[in-house]
Amino acid sequence: MKTRTVMMLIAAGVLSTAMTTAAQAVKSDDNANDVKKCKGDRKHDRGKMRKYLKEKYPEEMKKIKELHKTDPKAAKAKFKELVKKAVREMPPEMKAKMKADMCKRSKWVREKMKYIMYAREKYPEEFKSIRKMREDNPEAFKVKMKELLDKAKKEMPKDWKPKKDFRKTFKHHHNGMKMLQTKYGKEMDEIRKLRKTDPKAAREKFKALKKKAKAEFKAEREKFITLVKKYRETKDPKLLEQIKADVTQSTERRLEFKRKMIAKMQERIAAENKKLQEDEAKKDEIVKKRVQQIVQDPNLTW
Repeated sequence: MKTRTVMMLIAAGVLSTAMTTAAQAVKSDDNANDVKKCKGDRKHDRGKMRKYLKEKYPEEMKKIKELHKTDPKAAKAKFKELVKKAVREMPPEMKAKMKADMCKRSKWVREKMKYIMYAREKYPEEFKSIRKMREDNPEAFKVKMKELLDKAKKEMPKDWKPKKDFRKTFKHHHNGMKMLQTKYGKEMDEIRKLRKTDPKAAREKFKALKKKAKAEFKAEREKFITLVKKYRETKDPKLLEQIKADVTQSTERRLEFKRKMIAKMQERIAAENKKLQEDEAKKDEIVKKRVQQIVQDPNLTW
């Protein structure tokens, strides 16, 4: 589990992994004070959860597996619902152990991330060459990366802080992704679909798209700057109309991107409203189960 987590962090560059459904379910079933004890956790051992689900709900898992062949999106939604159901029905002792494991992993991940950041800053060339091994020779990659992180752990001062502000890096990454989705929405959708069947090919396609987008953006910007300079010199109304047309086109792309984002948000809100209505309809049942958990848990971890 630990080795796999480090590999995910290294591949991402920054710690931006989303909260898993199981972690959400555990936290949503606890009170605010309990959540504070494990603030910042975003990891859960999905392998153990899947194993538990297969043992506890074999028929539901078989149906989800079959559904995934024809409708992956619906299968994902069904799986999330099953995870939430499993956490609700899970014995208090098991839930307490799960939460303790989550907190332990969260602390371990934060420590490892700091060593990764230190190694990348202190030994950039070595770090870069090791990362290249990841796809061609995964076993050698694991060994070399472990050696590098062990060295970083020994050498890193206790008060060390990264020179690079990763919040800015994340912001730049977000803006870049937004630009790609705005201008190359169709290509980005194709890459997302390809990622499900061939992640390596999807990565290569994404790299090629980024390279293409960067070159086109640079050429378009230079062309636009030349156009603006020419207008300032000549005050030609035709050039002004051309400037206006370019600005209108880029603005429309951004607006279309926002429309799509809002549409997706509305879909999520509709789904949450539906879930709220279902919970309201069985409120008494939820309260009854919750009371049983509270009075039966010997560790008082609720």
